Amino acid sequence: MAKVHVTIQVILWLLSTSYLAAFLSLFFQVPGLYGPRGITPIHSSLPLNSHSILSNWLSSPTLLWLSNTVGIDPSTGLLIICLLGSLLSFCTMIYPLCRSPLYYFILYLLYLSAYQVGGVFLWFQWDALLLEFGALAVFLAPIEPLFFISSCPRPWDTLKLWIIRWLAFRLMFSSGVVKLSAGCPTWWGLSALQVHFESQCIPTQLSWYLHHMPVWTLRLSVVITFFSEIAAPLLFLLPSRTLRLIAFFSQVHLLVGINTAGNYNFFGILSLAAAIAVLDDDWLSSKKKCLSRFLNRLDLWLVTPLVLAVYIYYTVSLFNLQIITDPIEISSSINFSQKEWDVFVAWIVPWTVWLGVAWLLYEILSALVNSLIQPRSLVGKLISVLATCIYSVLALLLFLYSLPSYTHIAPSYRSSLPPALFRWESTLSSYNLASHYGPFRRMTGVGGRPEVIIEWSNQQEDGWQEYNFNYKPGNLSQAPSFIAPHQPRLDWQLWFAALSNYHHTPWIIQLINRLLQNETSVLALLSETPPQPVYVRASHYLYHFKYEGDDWWSRDNLEEYVPALSIDHKTVLDFLKEKGLWSEANLSNTSVDRLVHTLYWTAHKTVSPHVAIWFAFLLAFCVAILNHIIYMYSWNVRTVASCVAISTGLSLFYLIANKNM
Repeated sequence: MAKVHVTIQVILWLLSTSYLAAFLSLFFQVPGLYGPRGITPIHSSLPLNSHSILSNWLSSPTLLWLSNTVGIDPSTGLLIICLLGSLLSFCTMIYPLCRSPLYYFILYLLYLSAYQVGGVFLWFQWDALLLEFGALAVFLAPIEPLFFISSCPRPWDTLKLWIIRWLAFRLMFSSGVVKLSAGCPTWWGLSALQVHFESQCIPTQLSWYLHHMPVWTLRLSVVITFFSEIAAPLLFLLPSRTLRLIAFFSQVHLLVGINTAGNYNFFGILSLAAAIAVLDDDWLSSKKKCLSRFLNRLDLWLVTPLVLAVYIYYTVSLFNLQIITDPIEISSSINFSQKEWDVFVAWIVPWTVWLGVAWLLYEILSALVNSLIQPRSLVGKLISVLATCIYSVLALLLFLYSLPSYTHIAPSYRSSLPPALFRWESTLSSYNLASHYGPFRRMTGVGGRPEVIIEWSNQQEDGWQEYNFNYKPGNLSQAPSFIAPHQPRLDWQLWFAALSNYHHTPWIIQLINRLLQNETSVLALLSETPPQPVYVRASHYLYHFKYEGDDWWSRDNLEEYVPALSIDHKTVLDFLKEKGLWSEANLSNTSVDRLVHTLYWTAHKTVSPHVAIWFAFLLAFCVAILNHIIYMYSWNVRTVASCVAISTGLSLFYLIANKNM
């Protein structure tokens, strides 16, 4: 039985980095998004009433119900949640002993509290993934003290890791399946990447170069994407360690491509953490027993070549891959129909479920056998068997609970699941213990990238000036930047707003209203603070990557998105009241509110959000390395303190020097 202790620690560490990025990124945006004079004030979703905290919690599980009890503004409570989450996730990054179920339960509870009131700005698939992964981390984290120096066997660890492996499979396989099941012409025509790099939410500079690659390479890249997201994840569920390793590196290749060509916040870190679950501690080890060496050679020289040969054959056949010599390129096209694909999905999904059941039962039996064999004492055997039984039951329950979410990709099979599973899912749905995934199921931006450009003026006859944002395209000469794992949520939602109209995104009228009021907390989400305007409007543009010249973008004005509005415009008030967005409340003036918001404004004026996250990562890495050195070489306290001071000073210098990045 392979050891997985180090693998689990790596997964938990990556999850901690995702939590740190998520909490710290949100901290810099709370007043502008959720403050009493923000775009979507959260105090209206937490009304004062006579219900008990318990009844409020059951209706919407968030710790922010306590804000009314302690007398602080809900936005202050959300800032405190972000600070606590950042601190705890930082601790779990640098101290292995903090990677315990208690810490991860608190982190899950804190992020769930933010998610429940986050509304449209916090309802992304990676937010749901972070919550599901965070809940599973409570199950995954080692409960034993002194984890790294404890020598007691833990046969149940493979059960815990298997649940993360199942999550990785659901995430990647569903992401691939929905691209074809949705019937998007760009995915079926293998032309998705010809528009993706230009039209994605927040591109990087690399996106420009990838967008201008030869068409045949972009089409071939779509084929590779389908292989990585549909074919490779099936190998996650096979007992072959070599095939799982190949599948893992295919995921690494895909994730590196996605997250260097676009700013996808902490989604890439979470996906990598899940994919690591297909590995174990011994996959590089050559010291194996004779039977293990024989099985590994059989796997390496017989099973793996056969499976790869089948994969290569069907990839070439199903995507009609052909080498053309003049000019040298590889042509590709899909060689199956939508109906054939739907039949395949309806067939393969039940098989993956039963394969998952079989492997989970095998892991349970294997863990039970090892719990009887590995401990030397009778008491140790009893404790080991009891713990294994508990984790086995939990693993089965978590697996069963995920089935309604997973089978969204196969409606015909989903309808055959026991009704009790759906009732169970409905009862616990507010806790986001399982979600269905499928990013990029439909490719937008065919023919150009739609953008909403917000403009202000004091005299309409004198022309209009644009509001510039920190990250989203607007200024034609502004180069795309790399800001991951920070997620500027207003910039992201403006991308979605450009795909529809303001009737479907009513918060944009509130944004314009706050700009007319020159609201400081909202202006903090932008890159500059112009004088208070008399009029604000929004225009709909179509952006393209520019091939020549000094500018990065070119654009065409399509239409008016929101007509020119003024601060005394009666229809604005009526519209906001109709949509439940009207709020003229002011921030509470308690000492806690003042202290927390002073801390926020100090941080905002000192450093950019993405640089703050990079700094936190750098500092955590330095402290973790120092802790390792202390443990390995027992440096004296004075030397260690000096090293910490030097690394902190260098980090602060880097932080301040990059303030305007």
